[in-house]
Amino acid sequence: MNKTILITSAALMIGSTTFQSKANTKQTTLTTQQNKIEAVNTELSAALSQWRKDFNVPSLVIAVGVEGKTVFNQAVGLADIESSRPATTTTPYSVGSIAKSMTSLAMARLVEQNKLTLHAPISSYGTYKQDWQPLTSYQLASHTAGIVHYNKAREQREFNEPRDHWQPQQAFDVFDHEPLAFKSGSNFKYSSSGYILLSDVLAKAANMPYLQLMRQEVFSPLNMHHTLFDSSAANKGKEAVYYVPVSFDNDINTTKRIRDTEKRDRSFLFGGGGYQSTANDLVTMAWHMNQDDYLTETTRTKLTTPVTLPNGKNNPQNYGLGWRIHEMDLSQFIPGKPKTNIKGVHHGGTTANAANAYLLSFPKYGVSIAYTTNSIPKNQDPQANLQVQMWLWLYRYVEAMQANG
Repeated sequence: MNKTILITSAALMIGSTTFQSKANTKQTTLTTQQNKIEAVNTELSAALSQWRKDFNVPSLVIAVGVEGKTVFNQAVGLADIESSRPATTTTPYSVGSIAKSMTSLAMARLVEQNKLTLHAPISSYGTYKQDWQPLTSYQLASHTAGIVHYNKAREQREFNEPRDHWQPQQAFDVFDHEPLAFKSGSNFKYSSSGYILLSDVLAKAANMPYLQLMRQEVFSPLNMHHTLFDSSAANKGKEAVYYVPVSFDNDINTTKRIRDTEKRDRSFLFGGGGYQSTANDLVTMAWHMNQDDYLTETTRTKLTTPVTLPNGKNNPQNYGLGWRIHEMDLSQFIPGKPKTNIKGVHHGGTTANAANAYLLSFPKYGVSIAYTTNSIPKNQDPQANLQVQMWLWLYRYVEAMQANG
């Protein structure tokens, strides 16, 4: 046989063997990672049930996303205590201020479509009261515009005069009589009312109603099928029932839970806090916002970079545009663990005396975690913090992904 043919055949066999060896190694690694993730899932399932008791909430739902796939999605407890209706992974909950994160994505899409300029005065897009004219979308989204956050008019609208709102302008009278708290751009003041105004600006820039804009640019492309505007008709009979947090002044085993008032309106908050959603929808949103086919890296960086104040320092909440950004050393919570700094992009949402939600992602690793619940988590241990637990458990999934066969 020709020597050249023999050498070529041998080379092909070696190459084939090497390729097969690499494929086997990759498959072994994937199997190891899957087994590790499943092991974390089992432990998280047990922790979920314990947290519902420890934090005294009627129900708790947690979802975890890993590289675009939901690997954990579980609900425990009751969505409605009186009827014994169990919570499910599709039960809608008020997610409060996470609506700001949702709205920031619509804003980012308009920027990429050249329909909105972040630093342009909002008067470029519509007519507003005189002291609002020079404000910018950037300032509204970063809470540096000086718009008031909470006042008596808001309390009146939310509890005493509840009604559905369908356009952000219908809620301007809640705060348009208030002066700016400071010169725009000079300071930081967290403001849901600022996001009501931002919602209107985005609608005008897009030349379509705000609710349509959110469906078109956020909920539909991100497959957020269980996220709805929080009107009186939204998810009737499916939404969780909300309960006032348990007081530890009494024996928690005998304290009767009190339902949150049914006379309440959240629709007037629009992008400041006007949505119901699920934990799974939230982790789905976190994944897609970090994909180049949805937003460019340049735009994502704008959203997830803490805004600096005139003194050169980051604002006190490390707030970007619709997101908080923090780097946490997880070793402070894990005895014996070496220093482990990890960057998280996150936002919480609280509907006073009613609901609490939280979304956290580690963009570098493609992982995210979210919870929803129908009361405010409270623990007898003042150091206990459910949001910190989300950081620790999400890092467990990072460790599982890094496992080799």
